[in-house]
Amino acid sequence: MERWLEVCRRLRDAGREVFVVCVEVEEGIARRFEGEATLKAGLPLVDLALLLAGCEAYAGHDTGVTHLAAAAGCRVTALFGPSDPAIWAPPGARVLRRGDDVAGISVAEVCEAILRESSTPDS
Repeated sequence: MERWLEVCRRLRDAGREVFVVCVEVEEGIARRFEGEATLKAGLPLVDLALLLAGCEAYAGHDTGVTHLAAAAGCRVTALFGPSDPAIWAPPGARVLRRGDDVAGISVAEVCEAILRESSTPDS
């Protein structure tokens, strides 16, 4: 959690608008991001897809929302731990993986990937 908060701070400091997406049951945990990011909790799937389609870049763990972001056309940075990105990464995603523990991926690496992705023109 602390590392994601730091990612949000660094991106906000770089002039980016930051959203944190969560399901309703995570809302209490996600409230820790207030002041660092705009919280988007419990969005219907269609609304979430529309939000993601309008974003420059997305970063997240190997989850359904990561796949939805890629399907919506967002540039995706996917953080992987023990699951195999060769099988599970969304097509076109930038994959960050440091062994079987996602904690091996640094805050700086995530921020660099997001900022690079959001500044790369569409092909």
